[in-house]
Amino acid sequence: MITVFGNVILSFDTQAFNFFSTIRESPWLQVFSTVTWLGEWYVAGGFLVAVSIALWFFHKRVFIFPFLTSVAGAEVFTYLLKNIIARPRPEMAEVIENSFSFPSGHATIAVALYGFLAYILFRMCRTRKEKIVVSVAAVFIVLLIGFSRLYLGVHYVSDVIAGYLVGALWLSIGMCLTEHFLERKKQA
Repeated sequence: MITVFGNVILSFDTQAFNFFSTIRESPWLQVFSTVTWLGEWYVAGGFLVAVSIALWFFHKRVFIFPFLTSVAGAEVFTYLLKNIIARPRPEMAEVIENSFSFPSGHATIAVALYGFLAYILFRMCRTRKEKIVVSVAAVFIVLLIGFSRLYLGVHYVSDVIAGYLVGALWLSIGMCLTEHFLERKKQA
């Protein structure tokens, strides 16, 4: 059963990769190279530091440890999975990457980092309209980063989906920690 399911995934990954190979065009390569930059570790690290400092400065410190946990946990977990599974990158990618393919670190960080930023903003929003805008913007960024990895040919679809799932796991852990800390703060 597992072999059949694995073959279906590999077949779908190959078909999707071939499809993206046929639609790659020069101006879009530059656009998606820029989008994918939002998932690079140094950009994510910069956001992490800047947001943590802002949270400290604006006395929203309850979010800092869970935010760090969400992002760092996602990164470490992804690194371990990449090296345990050791799936090679697709051949003929538009960007050279030196790590393994599964799961996508960019997709993981998109959910863990930008998802947690959206969670913070969502909790601070006062109106339903603001919450909708934050939610739509976050989903758009996350999907765009994942799509950029497929368009550039550096990942298979299953890599991106797995990255989203790993990111969602660590985002959930960070959100649960925050809710726990907020509840303790209310009771104190």
